[in-house]
Amino acid sequence: MASVKALELHVDPRRSRWTFALLLLGALLLIWGGTLASLRQQRVVAEQDLRTRMYNDALILEEHATRSLDTLSARMSSLSALITPAAVAEGRITGELLSELILEEKIVRSLSLVDDSGRVIMSSTADNVGAQVPALSLPGAGDLQTSGTYWGQVWPQRDLGDFAQPVAQGRRGAGSWLVASDVRVGEGLVRLVAVVNLGMFENLWARVDNEEAHELALFDLRGQRLVSHHTRLDNDNELRSKLETLALSDPVGTFELVDGRHPVTYRVSPRHPVVMTVVGDLDQLALARQGEAVAWLSGALLLSLLAAAGLGAVYRGYLRYEASVIEMTNQARAIGAHLLLSESAPDGRITYVNDPYLQACGYTLGEVIGRTHRLFKSGIHPESYYEGLWKTVLDGRIWKGTFRNRRKDGTFYWVNATIIPYLDAWGRVDRFVAFYTDITDSMALTRQINEERRQRQQLAELNRKLVDEAMTDPLTGLANRRGFEQFAGKLRAPDSRLPRQLAVVMLDLDHFKQVNDRHGHAAGDEVLREVAHRWSRAVRDSDLAARLGGEEFCVLLPGSEFDGALSVAEKLRQAVAGSPVPLSSSQAADGPAVPLPVTVSVGVAWTPDTRGLELDTLMQLADQALYEAKHGGRNRVASRRLDGPPRAPEPPAADTDEGLSRF
Repeated sequence: MASVKALELHVDPRRSRWTFALLLLGALLLIWGGTLASLRQQRVVAEQDLRTRMYNDALILEEHATRSLDTLSARMSSLSALITPAAVAEGRITGELLSELILEEKIVRSLSLVDDSGRVIMSSTADNVGAQVPALSLPGAGDLQTSGTYWGQVWPQRDLGDFAQPVAQGRRGAGSWLVASDVRVGEGLVRLVAVVNLGMFENLWARVDNEEAHELALFDLRGQRLVSHHTRLDNDNELRSKLETLALSDPVGTFELVDGRHPVTYRVSPRHPVVMTVVGDLDQLALARQGEAVAWLSGALLLSLLAAAGLGAVYRGYLRYEASVIEMTNQARAIGAHLLLSESAPDGRITYVNDPYLQACGYTLGEVIGRTHRLFKSGIHPESYYEGLWKTVLDGRIWKGTFRNRRKDGTFYWVNATIIPYLDAWGRVDRFVAFYTDITDSMALTRQINEERRQRQQLAELNRKLVDEAMTDPLTGLANRRGFEQFAGKLRAPDSRLPRQLAVVMLDLDHFKQVNDRHGHAAGDEVLREVAHRWSRAVRDSDLAARLGGEEFCVLLPGSEFDGALSVAEKLRQAVAGSPVPLSSSQAADGPAVPLPVTVSVGVAWTPDTRGLELDTLMQLADQALYEAKHGGRNRVASRRLDGPPRAPEPPAADTDEGLSRF
């Protein structure tokens, strides 16, 4: 880069881009506005067509339902006329007769005679005879009535014989609609009950209706849904309420549900208490037309792309010119920035450096131009580092990394470098432009931080060792009294998450004073180290074994059951009594080394809940148990358990046997 001069643009890029954007926006508004308007008009037409189909379907539904129910009413009227005292007495009213009456009528599942107690005395279906139908299930005076016929409820049972059986869970299919009329036979009254096969309607609709965008349904005048096909509503409370209100005042009508997406057309049967209802679903209609909408939108998208491509072709010449001017402008901005900058030829010779670069390296411009960057090598980076750099930039890719360079005076400085290969029209590397950031101060700060971190780690390790030494008995390696108190403090902490169960095991070596007197204190120390070593292997990591002083030891067992604590105590006793402690000749003050038998007395105190209990109380109980073990002959385990509220421990009784002294 021989020189830098101010660049003057001969066009206004912002105005050109706004012009292009406005032209493109206008074309897109025209395309998409027309497309959306067409889709909206098609949706209106489709919804109008849906309402027309709904009206026609309601009309057909009314004709079919009314004709079917007319047949049912006629059959029941004919049979009512045949049921006379003489016909009943002579046995002319039989199940075969009832079956023949409905043989060709698919709408009637069964026709039965029911006495006033609800028992089926005669039926076209033999399985119904003798069945007991609950009185509340049969149509009666409280139900809808037309011309002496009672129209009852819809039940999940298939027929009258099923009322005595529980309804199967998950049973599919339409239930039964009970229709009844009273027939007087002499002084008595029997009820003629027809079970309407609602599934007949649904099966017929399934064969002739393929319209997924609306629901066909029958309701009675109370708003009860009798049967439906293509159910559209998860909650039909609003629909049933409006039908119950409107059907009484207007036999034919339409309305919209509150959600605005479900138009409803209904027709009331002129002779029967049923409402033929068609519920439309505009969302389902839109889903059915989704493919058509996708086609329109795809066409709009294609036109949009063509419009963008056409405008792009018109504007392409300007963009070529603008791109070249912007490149030169970016170079000028890079030169004027407060960064270290160098430019090199493809062979690596330096062709330009800026003033900040010269200030950093200490050379003059004449000393740098024509040289390579080897002039600044510090020797810290291996040759492979530079080989990877050159491979990257010669492939036309940007390289980023860190250098330690050498100044003219021999001192070093650090830089972050970004080397950008500039390509010509054929994609070949024309030159390299490198930007540098001086990070010498940052590197020094990093070294200082790392050194401080290392020193802090050393100090933390030293502190940890000091704490461990302060908490550890130097002779046995177990916790000392301070370590014991620290662990006990965690148990007593209000926010402690340790288990509430706790066992305290007090241990005291038997006749330890005699060991010191006979064999010397060095032998006594060896005995203490050996038993401590054995005990440390016999307890869990979560437990604490501590030497409280002399030959007195204590083990805390958090979360231990009572039986488990006794088992641990016995294991500790056996660990000592099971094998003698070997003494070397230097430790035996009275002659050659011999294995020294040692025993221990153990006292265990256990509580199921440490809340409200002082640890000292539990330790005193363990002390009492230890005294009991001593008094009972030593080399044994004695225990106390605190199942109730804490109480003050009893002081140990006076030891009359001088040989039973613990110390």
